[in-house]
Amino acid sequence: MNDEDFVQRMKYSQYSEEGVEEENYYIDNHIEELDMFFENDYAEIQDFFSPELNISELIENEDPQYIKVTKFYEKKLSESSKAETYASKNTDKIPAKTIKEPQGKLMVCPNSEAGLGILVIKDPETKKENIRAVFPFITKGHEYPCSIRNVKLDYYGNEALIEAFVDEEENLLLTFYDIHYLDNRNFYNPNDTFKFRLVGLASYIEVVENDDLISVTQDQDDNNERYELYSVVKAIEKYSDNVNGEKVFRITISLGYTPDGEDIPLDIYVTKRSLGGKLLPEIGDNIYAEVHIHGYLTGIEK
Repeated sequence: MNDEDFVQRMKYSQYSEEGVEEENYYIDNHIEELDMFFENDYAEIQDFFSPELNISELIENEDPQYIKVTKFYEKKLSESSKAETYASKNTDKIPAKTIKEPQGKLMVCPNSEAGLGILVIKDPETKKENIRAVFPFITKGHEYPCSIRNVKLDYYGNEALIEAFVDEEENLLLTFYDIHYLDNRNFYNPNDTFKFRLVGLASYIEVVENDDLISVTQDQDDNNERYELYSVVKAIEKYSDNVNGEKVFRITISLGYTPDGEDIPLDIYVTKRSLGGKLLPEIGDNIYAEVHIHGYLTGIEK
């Protein structure tokens, strides 16, 4: 497969029952992740950043929710800085042949370790920069050797999911949100092995009785990064007293085992909102969790 063929695969498509090709795109409003850190008024925001939205009409009618939400995230943007990504640290390695995408930038508040990610896109006609998406993030996690199977773009080509085997034996296939896709998109090709750091943001978690069952199930279809997990708590610690205003705990679980019997670990992050009033799990507990998996490109092996 040449690079051109791989780029074509980046537009996700499928066939209907009649055999007619239909274009389908990755769509994520990040509401469940935002709900871990912000009240609902600030979590349900994605429609306000849609290019099709009649903003002038909202302003003219003084829509209170629009004003509240946009002021909140514009303030966050004013306090943000450019994200540190694999591309920003390896500018000398960016391939000469690049994929043309809408101009934009990834901003982070308060820093590149954890907080709020803000995707800013420049309108090709007006040249005005607009917030296109916001999402919480935490970057500390385990690193995996990933063999990419597919890259699924959102409708505008600004965000993407990576579908990849995350173990060297290619037994465990996962789909994760590539939080730095806008910067790193030109590095992806079918011939390399990519190192990604993966983390999970738990929108829900509870202790259950399941006899140490390990189960990893993608939610609904293969066009999202949401998973339902059954596993056992291997480790737990407080990560931070303040990520987007919330205390956060890191829980290490197992996604499965290698043929040699070694754990394939995943760090998932939990807030009070994730627990929904339930007690925080302890080491040895069996848990059920609904998790959004994020990935961060950290290296490339040629």
